[in-house]
Amino acid sequence: MKAEVHIAPLFSNHRMELIDFCLRLQRQGMGFLYILPSRDSIFNVRNYILRKNGGMVQSGVIMFDDLERMIAGDYIDAHRVLKPWVGRILLKKAAVQVAGNLKCFGDVLDKEGFIDEVASVIKSIKRRTCLAPKEYLKSIQALKHKPYLYDKAHDIYLIYSAYQKELYNLRLYDDDDLALKAVELAGRSPSLDNIRAVIIDGFINVDRVDMGIIYGLKKRNHMDIICSVAFSTPFIDTFLSQNIVKDFKEAGFSVKKIKADEPWDTKATGGPKGVKLDHDILKTAVGAEYNGAGYNGPESRCIGDLAFNIFTGRRPAIQGGNCIKLYSYPTIEAEVRQTARLIKDKLIKGEKAEEIGVYINNPQEYFPYVRSIFKEFNIPIALPETVNLGGVPLVVDIMEHLTETLGDEDTFEGFVNDALLAVEHSHIRDDMLRQGDLKDDYGWQLFLREVRAYNGFLNVLKDLESGYKALGMFRTKTHRDTFLRHVTDIIDRTDIVMKPLPRRGVVVLNTDRARGISFNWVFILGANEGVIPRIHTAPVVFSMAEYNMLWDVGITLHNSRWELYREKIRFILALASAGKGLSISYTTSSQDDGYAIQSSFVDEVAAMVPSSVEEGVTLRDIMMLPLKEVMSPRELAVQAMLACWRDPWQTGTLNPSVFDLLRDRLGRLAGLVDFPLKAGMIEFSRYYSPEFDRYDGIIGSDFLPQVSGQYYFTVSQINTYFKCPFRHMMEYVFKLDAYQEDEEQYTSMDLGNIYHQLLEGYYREARDFDALDEKLLKGCMDKVFSRLRDINQSEAVLHAIKQEVEDTIKAFIQHDLNRLKHYKQATDGRRVLRPYLIEYKIVDDDFSGGIAFKSRIDRIDLEYSTDTGRPTGKFIIYDYKKKNVHGLDDLLKARDSQLPVYYSSLVDSLKEQLDLSHTDCMGLMYLGVEPSGSRHKVDGVIRREYKCELGQARKHYLLDKEMFDAVMDFCRETLKEAVRDIQRGRFHPPRMCTHKDGYSMFKCPWEGACRYHGARMAQKVFCR
Repeated sequence: MKAEVHIAPLFSNHRMELIDFCLRLQRQGMGFLYILPSRDSIFNVRNYILRKNGGMVQSGVIMFDDLERMIAGDYIDAHRVLKPWVGRILLKKAAVQVAGNLKCFGDVLDKEGFIDEVASVIKSIKRRTCLAPKEYLKSIQALKHKPYLYDKAHDIYLIYSAYQKELYNLRLYDDDDLALKAVELAGRSPSLDNIRAVIIDGFINVDRVDMGIIYGLKKRNHMDIICSVAFSTPFIDTFLSQNIVKDFKEAGFSVKKIKADEPWDTKATGGPKGVKLDHDILKTAVGAEYNGAGYNGPESRCIGDLAFNIFTGRRPAIQGGNCIKLYSYPTIEAEVRQTARLIKDKLIKGEKAEEIGVYINNPQEYFPYVRSIFKEFNIPIALPETVNLGGVPLVVDIMEHLTETLGDEDTFEGFVNDALLAVEHSHIRDDMLRQGDLKDDYGWQLFLREVRAYNGFLNVLKDLESGYKALGMFRTKTHRDTFLRHVTDIIDRTDIVMKPLPRRGVVVLNTDRARGISFNWVFILGANEGVIPRIHTAPVVFSMAEYNMLWDVGITLHNSRWELYREKIRFILALASAGKGLSISYTTSSQDDGYAIQSSFVDEVAAMVPSSVEEGVTLRDIMMLPLKEVMSPRELAVQAMLACWRDPWQTGTLNPSVFDLLRDRLGRLAGLVDFPLKAGMIEFSRYYSPEFDRYDGIIGSDFLPQVSGQYYFTVSQINTYFKCPFRHMMEYVFKLDAYQEDEEQYTSMDLGNIYHQLLEGYYREARDFDALDEKLLKGCMDKVFSRLRDINQSEAVLHAIKQEVEDTIKAFIQHDLNRLKHYKQATDGRRVLRPYLIEYKIVDDDFSGGIAFKSRIDRIDLEYSTDTGRPTGKFIIYDYKKKNVHGLDDLLKARDSQLPVYYSSLVDSLKEQLDLSHTDCMGLMYLGVEPSGSRHKVDGVIRREYKCELGQARKHYLLDKEMFDAVMDFCRETLKEAVRDIQRGRFHPPRMCTHKDGYSMFKCPWEGACRYHGARMAQKVFCR
């Protein structure tokens, strides 16, 4: 029987000949299997066969996955095959069992995503190398001269081996084991007894495991096996010869080259030398609108020449380049909108929607725009509407409910039953049914989403139940967090279908599905670097260099050069799927406002077809449309609204009656402009109003807790208000938290807290101020670090962090002790400075004018007489800073209020505590804990009389007693004014934003909500 590889040129009729060959077998009572690489090509071929033959008997048009299940299904029950998420639970269990023997990965088993990475590696080992654990171990022996790589590869072996042992003991299989079992059984599977021919069509490479199945099929002497590669070009031929053709030749297949204008000889199987082709539906089955003799029209010839010669270095003169267009757009939304406009124009001219293909390789960014804009343009699309289960608000509420109601520990059985009970009988279900607003289509959609999400969540719990039973874990004790992590893992990978795939519409697909399909018009969107070609990120278990070394010893897990070759082939096939016109577009900016680079593939097209490059489209082009180009009611409303706004923005005067007239003229479309009109009024008021108003943070005092006499202000609140009143509103009025805890490292705030706790612990216990007490400091270090939150880092990294903190604190304390010793020397040993109050909390119910403050003072040092041992009444107030310290300039310019508040709140109570009639503040000092260069910064408000004793003689700004008191009075008045503004609800943006107009290296967390603009701020009458 035949075992052949057919290499046919791009645009040939060879697929059609193979399909008609299969139809002839059917008419003779024999079965066939037609194996294709994508669901799209399966649909086309199956549809053609059904139309020609009326059905299929003992035959199928399938993928390799279906063949694997068909063969293994004769011997393995479906319930013994694990779902992927169940496999990950078992893999984690296996990894924990061997954790003690792991040399590289023992510390990262609990790291989020690690098990997924290992699962991906094991999947590749099974499918791409067909190696069992012992065979894999034998293969990695060649890496022993690379100890670190060998240790990592050996860790994978230990986990892989333990995982397979668990599967064997439970008599279970995962999907990839099913494929390996199919390799073993392919030669004797009864499901294939009536199959006369197997056609493998449209593949550019075949996994090793599927090649194993083909080896098994070849041993069955009753069937022909034909592998058709019908996209031969000079570039693709090189890849084919080194991959799929080479693999089939090693399997004993003969190679046959098919010319475009010569039919395939089928005499050996009883078929005619020539096959009559049905050209009416050739394009849907073959994959391109060409006949066997060549091209069909100038447009097809132009696109064909491009696809045939791209990436070869050739630059032939391509005629008829008007059918190929290259566009650049500023944003994804603009790109999708203009593409929709071009498609709408085709539909208006009579083109069928299903004859238009749109290639998109990054659906997460593009699909939301495609769905909304195509719906706006009333363009049908063959794209199902799905929603991720984990993102539905109802499911978020359910997870919070379970977190609050489930106990800390129980069996998996107990958690599943309690969760089912809690969900089915909680208020959440009743609220969902009661609050459903069914008055309009939008309300119905929301209600339908909630109902399907609710049922989907119940199904997740039931799937968990069956999975735990299959793994023998149902009655195993566990913690609530482990159970909820399993639930979260499933819901984050589960989508609920809101609308199924429509039968007709513009086809949306990725370039990997371009094999064997064709359209009249093709639009390739998102042709940016990193998307086309797509960056195939291998599991981070190994580096790219390590993957290449593994490849060299026969463990073919990942190869970046090989993946790039495949990406180029996908692009060629996407080009070749266009019959009448081809449009390729890219964006110049990314979704996060960064700069986006056009794909190198676009440069190739532009070099071959220079006439294809169109002038870049701007946002102005998108917004300022001529009326004849308007394609949707929304665009019509937008153009009308823009016309009404043009004069007000130019003159600065607004006549609201114009907009009333607009709404009347728009009639039923008036609802489309209600929100934009309101937003326009707000922006107009922000820009032209001479004073800040409610659109700029002036919210009034009606609901502010800060107005209450029971409210205590803090220094950090006031300092935030000084920097930005708007930020104060977000954080202290609305109580929003812009920062998330970093699981990988300690934040700057964490380090600041560590420094404060260490200095507090040390100075509370210190008795010797002449030398550093290292034993005391070590005890403080151990105590503080034992209470720190956990971060996902190895012991080595944590030790390095601790050592760095210890070195920093040692250097600071030593510097501080030297400063105290200098004071003693400067006073001839008659007076000393000693810490008196440390991390001192003080509540001032009447700071000034009835304002109440809560403060925590880092440290107060008192001066003591060495003769009497009693305090003299002189003192210094300190505030620790991480590195950068504040000075007198910051106090006078209302950038900081910390030490003046401390002083005002402390001075009277200190007299009472010391039982002294007089006290005297020598200075308010900021101390930098981390060194800046070779020294620690010290600054603040220093009294001139004590400059020598405090070691601050070189300071330019030193104050005598009178000036010191005047500065404190000024700071108190500035503080009172800020508090009054807060209580009046004035939270406008600042006059100058340090993040946008200053030199701050950090991004403001509220940048997305703020409406700051420097020029606009300068026009305001009242602006802090």
